[in-house]
Amino acid sequence: MTTTTEAAPANAYDRRLANDYAAALAEGREAYERADELLAKLHERLQPGVIIPLRDGTTMELVDNFAHDNVAWKPAGVRRLDAKIHKPRAKGRGKANAETKSKS
Repeated sequence: MTTTTEAAPANAYDRRLANDYAAALAEGREAYERADELLAKLHERLQPGVIIPLRDGTTMELVDNFAHDNVAWKPAGVRRLDAKIHKPRAKGRGKANAETKSKS
């Protein structure tokens, strides 16, 4: 025996949440468009392989995803020219992991 329940009607709070959600999606879309424009400008000025220092030791590397092959297999769309952000490792982190692995 299957029972179905009706969804409760949306109240003012629910509508506000839904509107905030829609606004956040629009802001995200605009932010990605702006990021794409900035990345295109970087690639106009610099070649792939260039590493740009950012804040706190973080770096950005301009990459060509198709430099080694004509096809890149990914679960989604792939742009040819992109950027990778490299965050600095915590001090001592790599050394501790190496010591732990050697003890096993």
